[in-house]
Amino acid sequence: MAALDEFEEFEIRPRHEGGVDVIEVEGELDLSTADQLERAIEEAGVAARVLLDFESCGFIDSSGLRVVVSHARKLRAAGGQLAVTNLRGEVAKIFELTGLLVDGSAVVHRG
Repeated sequence: MAALDEFEEFEIRPRHEGGVDVIEVEGELDLSTADQLERAIEEAGVAARVLLDFESCGFIDSSGLRVVVSHARKLRAAGGQLAVTNLRGEVAKIFELTGLLVDGSAVVHRG
């Protein structure tokens, strides 16, 4: 059995950059951490331009995907925008398998 300290700690690092709210996601985005991402996106506001940076995210489950997709729809409906960048490894594969990744770009909302 693995020790708890072997697991990567989850962290959200929000910053505002050139009219865009950038939210860096580090660690595993799952049921136990998805609410942290949800709060960070909500703090940006409903008409915001949000960029989720997944460069340091090594795992995402359906809870994390739900947060991304639901907030992309909410932001779009309010005149905002949500984009995802730096998808790598298993995270990129999950986006691709679920149809949210097209030609290397995350498509997180469909009409």
